[in-house]
Amino acid sequence: MNGIFFEVEGKRYVYGVVMVFRDVTEQYEKEKQLHERVKELTCLYEVSEIVAQPSIPVGLMLQKIAEILPASWLHPEKAGCRITIHENEYRSPDFKEGEYRLAREVWAGGRQVGIVEMHYPPEALASAHHAAANPSLDEERRLLSTVAKQLGRTIERKRSEAAFSRELQHRVKNTMNTMTSLLTLGADRMSDNPGAAQALSEASGRFRSMELLYDQLYRVTDRTTTSVEEYIKPLVQELVSLFPCGDAVRLSFDLQDFEMDGKRLSSLGLIVNELVTNAVKHAFRELAEGLDGTFRIERGSGTRAVVEFSS
Repeated sequence: MNGIFFEVEGKRYVYGVVMVFRDVTEQYEKEKQLHERVKELTCLYEVSEIVAQPSIPVGLMLQKIAEILPASWLHPEKAGCRITIHENEYRSPDFKEGEYRLAREVWAGGRQVGIVEMHYPPEALASAHHAAANPSLDEERRLLSTVAKQLGRTIERKRSEAAFSRELQHRVKNTMNTMTSLLTLGADRMSDNPGAAQALSEASGRFRSMELLYDQLYRVTDRTTTSVEEYIKPLVQELVSLFPCGDAVRLSFDLQDFEMDGKRLSSLGLIVNELVTNAVKHAFRELAEGLDGTFRIERGSGTRAVVEFSS
């Protein structure tokens, strides 16, 4: 704004005012659109980060994606997401089915395996920027299509990985079983050499204990965390049963149960394997009658496993 003045006897008087207006509506709309595109790109990046995690379970992956998708919508506080794969549902927090629903099918291996949906509840439509009949942006529809395709590719990839893992697990178990059988057969043929027979029997027991450990670990690899009691208790029981005098042991457990991830649980399993194998081996060396054994796991600043036997 500028003023026009004139002077009379040294005094200034306003003659007029010049005002210039600029329409910033277009600039505002461009900035708003840019903000929406940034939200969508951020969403795609986060989805890519989630599906790229090699060991993430499918259920956890789908739940995380359902939680982050609404943030990329025009009205994130009012949008809700539901992902359905093989009749299992994964929803964003406070999800509500709405009058408006945008959905895309998820395909894997040449067939439909699920669907991704975005919902606006009825109360959101009244304040939506778009008409009630079409409250989503074209870019949002393209975003949902992209996410659905990415989910399909990821599910198909994880299926292939699971099939390969099952085949690998089967071959490893067969190899361990073969080694156990060969060592047992060798020990049976060493009747004239007690020392060699004992060494072969111990090696056979080690292979068998490792086979049990591997089998237990494989059963829990599809979960993020697993109960220590659920994993350790059957492992200890089976390890003790491997020994000729295993039936004479009366086992009791004192376990502070808690959840552990697969990586740490595998480390604990290896320690337990060595601990139980060595303890039983030496405890039964001069066994004449039954033995009471207690397996205890304590958790303080760290995790401690204790094996105790008393005659």
